[in-house]
Amino acid sequence: MNEQAPRVFISYAWSSPSHQERVEELASRLTSDHVHVVLDIWDLKDGHDKFAFMEKLVTDPTIRRVLVICDQKYADKADARAGGVGTESQIISQEVYTKVEQEKFVPILFERNPDGEPCLPTYLKSRIYLDFSNAEGTVDVYDRLLRNIHDRPAKQRPPLGSRPAFLDEDSPISPQTKFQLDTLVRAAESGQPQMVGQFRRFMDGMRSALDGVAIVEEPGGEIDEAIFSRITTLKPLRDQFVTAVETLCAFSDDRRAYSEIQKFFERASELMDRPATLTAWSDAWFDHYRFFLRELFIYSIAVLLRQGRYRECNILLDAEYFPSGGEDEGVENCAIFHRPLPSFKYRNDRLKLLRISLTADLLKERADRKDYNLEALIEAELVITVKLLIAKRTFGSRTWFPSLLVFREHFWKPVGLFARLTSVRGLEAIQNLFGCGSVGEFKNAFDSAYTKHDLERWRMDAWPIEWYKVTGLDKIGNTVGR
Repeated sequence: MNEQAPRVFISYAWSSPSHQERVEELASRLTSDHVHVVLDIWDLKDGHDKFAFMEKLVTDPTIRRVLVICDQKYADKADARAGGVGTESQIISQEVYTKVEQEKFVPILFERNPDGEPCLPTYLKSRIYLDFSNAEGTVDVYDRLLRNIHDRPAKQRPPLGSRPAFLDEDSPISPQTKFQLDTLVRAAESGQPQMVGQFRRFMDGMRSALDGVAIVEEPGGEIDEAIFSRITTLKPLRDQFVTAVETLCAFSDDRRAYSEIQKFFERASELMDRPATLTAWSDAWFDHYRFFLRELFIYSIAVLLRQGRYRECNILLDAEYFPSGGEDEGVENCAIFHRPLPSFKYRNDRLKLLRISLTADLLKERADRKDYNLEALIEAELVITVKLLIAKRTFGSRTWFPSLLVFREHFWKPVGLFARLTSVRGLEAIQNLFGCGSVGEFKNAFDSAYTKHDLERWRMDAWPIEWYKVTGLDKIGNTVGR
């Protein structure tokens, strides 16, 4: 072994032959584990100065540790400053008292008194000791001692990481939501009953974080650049939101917690319109909120669908949303998050992009999660659309256009859960999502919606939507849209 062996000095009392044997046994074992032990019976020869030998434990810079073997005899002699132990104790205690953080001196407990108290000299009573008084635990304690001597602790400090980027960035988004998310995940994984409360706290933090990207005065440059910049800034919040909803699905069946998602969307919907404090504004100033909430809503449904939380989907899909600003009045359905985005239209025209939907383009561009890819978002958006089309409750005047379908490679194949209509899970989805007792009832409801909403006229630019193919209903009997 090329590494130089660490040197340790053993200070002990000659209490009894058996005690001396234990000390020598420990010294021999350490020696076999690459430790150079300085021990009187090995190193103090005839003619040597015994006081100079004792002083080596302090003066010799090569001595890494001094192991103080503590039994009743050693404690008594040290406190009485008697004999060689007394001399060594004077030397050691002076170092211990003058250097509070002294790590060189390690108490090794060999004996306890009849009351079970450790036999330690007074000057070492406040020090952490290694307990060799119990034979059953000697193996683990010896390992600790060896690690101490070699400076290889079992629990090592992790390497210092790089400075967090957000500290040096002029970002309006506080890292507080990340801390709240970490607390939520730990609470869920450890089964803490406060999980629902932590989830509510995270949702409150999300709502507060959104205030940091508000536009309150005319931005410099083009408005669409300001909007797209803020949308980019909000992406970490989106991913935190997805993780929070995933965590909820994995660990909780409490519907109160899922209602917190709906409450978040309702509270955040006020950001999509002019606040009362603004007297001069442009409608485009709120497009980053409109896009972001649409994106979050789609991802929320995607997560709930993936986890088979069909009833919980309806907490969001069936909810009544009350706009708090703008020109809209009355109760709205969830399509309140499918608002026109004037800055996107302006950008399409200004840059001559000639795109069918910049909203769909941006959703696709940002769909970079492996767990919820573009196909998952297409499925979620189609579910939202169909739900609103066949809803038995009629409130709100909005519908939801499935713009992401434009990116579907196979228009003739059903999307996601619609491919499993006749399976057990498909029937469960139909019953719990759409309130239909059978596939036939679901088909009839869609047939009615097809006529009522004139779906034949819904197009993506020049291309019609193959409604019955993407919903799998073209395989269920005769349909008006086949």
